[in-house]
Amino acid sequence: MPSGYLESEAGQKEYTKLGIAYPKTLQDELYDEWLRKENTSADRLSEYSRHKEREVTSITRVRNGSDSKEYLIYSFVHYRLDKALNITHRFRPQVGKYPIPQAEFSIQRTDFGGEERKFKEIINTETGYFIPFTTKKLDEIKNIGLDLGGKVSYSVVTDNGLRVAVVCV
Repeated sequence: MPSGYLESEAGQKEYTKLGIAYPKTLQDELYDEWLRKENTSADRLSEYSRHKEREVTSITRVRNGSDSKEYLIYSFVHYRLDKALNITHRFRPQVGKYPIPQAEFSIQRTDFGGEERKFKEIINTETGYFIPFTTKKLDEIKNIGLDLGGKVSYSVVTDNGLRVAVVCV
């Protein structure tokens, strides 16, 4: 599994198409473990911290070259309290993109002269996006929560991959 992707339903569907299990990254496994362990509520967090449960740190608008549609990806910090009421947090980067694996297959002979297509290996991975750009979706992401200063980094990725900072609000 190439790095830079978080577990998502869209990514799992792509691997299911190939007939193989989605390979969870170490980052996904550690985040799931942290969620199980640090299971206090956001209400309790507000008693001990100025942080919200989730704070969006960046939002990026991306144009997908293959279909010329625009999508959003964002990053956020997730805060929780541990049993001793210490604030713990995890960073979740690039939510909204998923891997699209390109596979190599082989043909194997079966009994009675038949042939069967078998997965051999993943030879390339492309990036897909699942949050379409709309002002409604942008507002939903902002409503997750902005950081303490109410600032978030906005940028646009152009067709040739150049990242342009738009505004910091």
